[in-house]
Amino acid sequence: METVIGLVKWLQRLLSPPRAFSWETLVLLSLFSCFMAYISTGIVRGFISNCGWIFLIFGVGWGTAQKRLRISNISLSPWITGALVSTYIFGNISQPNLSVIFWPTISAVIATIPNYFGKGLKLQLPNPKKRQNMIVFLLSHVVISCWFQFYYVLQDWLQQYPSLLADDLKRSAFVLKLPASEPATIRGTLILNFLETKLSEKLDNKPWSVIERWLLEREKNLELAVQDSKKELGEVEEYAWWQFTSKLSSTELGYNLQLIAIWEGPRSKSEKLFIEKLCKINRVSSQSETDTNLAVGQVECQPAKPINWR
Repeated sequence: METVIGLVKWLQRLLSPPRAFSWETLVLLSLFSCFMAYISTGIVRGFISNCGWIFLIFGVGWGTAQKRLRISNISLSPWITGALVSTYIFGNISQPNLSVIFWPTISAVIATIPNYFGKGLKLQLPNPKKRQNMIVFLLSHVVISCWFQFYYVLQDWLQQYPSLLADDLKRSAFVLKLPASEPATIRGTLILNFLETKLSEKLDNKPWSVIERWLLEREKNLELAVQDSKKELGEVEEYAWWQFTSKLSSTELGYNLQLIAIWEGPRSKSEKLFIEKLCKINRVSSQSETDTNLAVGQVECQPAKPINWR
């Protein structure tokens, strides 16, 4: 029993603010608002939730400033408070990256606010020297926000244009390519491999007359296969920059079908980047059920070969 009473007293001392008007009171009000919002619905929940966020922001800002949290001579209070404000403003937006992007700028604005207040919280205009330092401080944090934005732009590019990772980025001033366990796969290579599978399905061990009819309409047939491969691999904006074509040449044994994927998108060099895959379609004899020799096709493709990618 004494243990329980001691625990209750400890919690009471921990949660009881030293005075009514203190940062601890605001933090407790934010926790209470969070609980009330949880059991509420509709507009009431939204209103109480907003009040809880406001209590938390002011409470944490006040508390961190009073505790003088610092690293060297840099106060952490504006950054901690700015993170809460940015999360409050942009947390429910469909682009949560905005909360990270605007975090440094909001923190800089919060850090400059005390310069506009004097003793007794009277408004004042900072002196010219202070204003100059404030402008430099604010703009430096805007630059940090721009770098955060640039990071997310690059990440979006790499998601929509994954083949860029296979390009030579050694001369880039912004992108540092870390060593990966597996080399980046060019999206055009994946599509050509898919076309190889389709070729085998359509032409391998098929009558030679069927194969020649298919080759006469190869551009149309390959275009349909490319569309199927894009759906199979998942749509990305990169596909708009890929051009697919083919070259057909006859041999003593049949035909050589050269599949070509040309990259028309952004690249690190002036030369065009493309990928080749050579497929040999040879005419062979197959024993039919009536014991007659039937000419059929045999498809054999070589691995895709990137040209000018390195």
